[in-house]
Amino acid sequence: MDNGGQVDVVYTDFEKAFDRVDHAVLLAKLKHLGIHGDLLRWIESYLTRRSQAVVLGGFRSDYISIPTGVPQGFDDGAGGDNEVQRTMLELINQLDGFDPRGNIKVLMATNRPDTLDPALMRPGRLDRKVEFGLPDLEGRAHIFRIHARSMSVERDIRFDLLARLCPNSTGAEIRSVCTEAGMFAIRARRKVATEKDFLEAVNKVIKSYAKFSATPRYMTYN
Repeated sequence: MDNGGQVDVVYTDFEKAFDRVDHAVLLAKLKHLGIHGDLLRWIESYLTRRSQAVVLGGFRSDYISIPTGVPQGFDDGAGGDNEVQRTMLELINQLDGFDPRGNIKVLMATNRPDTLDPALMRPGRLDRKVEFGLPDLEGRAHIFRIHARSMSVERDIRFDLLARLCPNSTGAEIRSVCTEAGMFAIRARRKVATEKDFLEAVNKVIKSYAKFSATPRYMTYN
């Protein structure tokens, strides 16, 4: 083809889904049709220069190459998310596969359960849903103690008080409070974080603190 030879028909529609086509098989077919040189190298690059990883809770797995499938287009318009739908279909196919999974358990996590496809929640796919809501007062105090273990802090810090000052806070926000308390101690050139450092960190990190501290409930606690 590159040398000017005649090729009857060469038609490759990359807009269609070939989720399970092995790249090596597809490239061999194209070579058999007479496609060589720069064109074949471009197609090979288009197919093989893809990788994927799993991101969960701020942690990412190693990237691995994708040996099968043809990249699908993505439309940013109202009819977009073709790639999302293709991934969803592949995920459902894996869950419903004919081969038994043996002792393999499938765990999934999301911070947007309202956006989950109803097809995922059908019986036999995801059988149990466990929701982790915001920590309560006792949970927030426990989270404070966990993060304080790795810090140099005063012995008599009232973590229950700090927990009350952080209503409706997530574990990540409480960790930010502890980090900021350590920064206050460093700025003051101290090796130990005090309760005052934690209170100042709460005032800086937890946006609802000012509003909450003016309520009768807060005054009752203190």
